[in-house]
Amino acid sequence: MLKDYPNIHVVEEQTADWQRSKAMDLMNNWIVSGKKIDAVAANADEMVIGAAMAIRQAGMEPGKDILVGGSDGGAAGLEAIKRDELAVTVYQDNKGQATGSIDLALQMVRKQPYEAELTIPYQLITKANYQDFFNP
Repeated sequence: MLKDYPNIHVVEEQTADWQRSKAMDLMNNWIVSGKKIDAVAANADEMVIGAAMAIRQAGMEPGKDILVGGSDGGAAGLEAIKRDELAVTVYQDNKGQATGSIDLALQMVRKQPYEAELTIPYQLITKANYQDFFNP
């Protein structure tokens, strides 16, 4: 996917094991390293909230000095968007994923035709629409 955006360069990539405190430590280390970081993305809101906290502790402003984006669309991520700590998150429809998985399993058990791959669409959450996701 990044090949479609040749001007985006990944300068660091590590896991924080879905933990806010580990992400905060990682981001602190990256900031201290002096590398120019324009944006940070994480595969969980908890991690990106930790990164945003480190950005703020370093005297910068998340969303202005460094763009911050996550994934999950849970309550913590929505609150972080409300506070302008996250620019975006992505709602992962766990209820839709569970229902879709059960429906697919039933089709398989019943030997009905089915698609081998099930996709539940993600939904982008921003400051403009975050309130719609508080009780999806």
